[in-house]
Amino acid sequence: MTVTKLFLIGNTTVPSSWVALVLAFAITYFVIRLRYGKRISGVLSDSIFYFVIVWKLSVILTDFENVIKSPLSIIYFNGGQIGLYLGIIAGMVAILIELKKNGMHTIEKQALFLGFITIQSIFQLAMVFLNEGAKSAEIVTIIMFTLVAVFIWMSINKMDNAIIQLTLLFAASHFFTTLFQPSSYMSNSLFITILATVFIVIFLGQNEKNISEGHL
Repeated sequence: MTVTKLFLIGNTTVPSSWVALVLAFAITYFVIRLRYGKRISGVLSDSIFYFVIVWKLSVILTDFENVIKSPLSIIYFNGGQIGLYLGIIAGMVAILIELKKNGMHTIEKQALFLGFITIQSIFQLAMVFLNEGAKSAEIVTIIMFTLVAVFIWMSINKMDNAIIQLTLLFAASHFFTTLFQPSSYMSNSLFITILATVFIVIFLGQNEKNISEGHL
């Protein structure tokens, strides 16, 4: 969905995409914490933290001259598309470090996968409600992301190789949704899903130690 509204928070004007992202991060953290416990929600929050820090500070690379002239611009601006991708990579690296350092049970990998699915789904839904766009695009977005996210949450423990299969399903459904968007289908959001799909399949798709039930 395209950003069509800005919100005044204190003395700062922020785009609806920032509001949607904060909502997605906050809701997802509490859901994962409630369902899977402290350790893996901590890994997720660390990943989110590094994403935000790198995304915001990347403005130093993309607009160094203006940052030198006005250091406080770091608070109000970010590195744009380049910064977004650098932030995503930083978040993934944080997960890889944890994976290499302490290892992860299959259920923990599932939790991180569900974390991404939930963040992306809530972000997309929030963007629909916070902005104005074509009704057909809004309806398809709401239906697809809601149904697929619910199906994934319900199916994660009922399938073999669930992470890989459900990741591909989510990527396919996101691609389908973008076909109804007025802007180019290869949006930042879809590219992030593709990037996350590759990461999840390669690093989280392999089963390790299994924990059948319960919180971690």
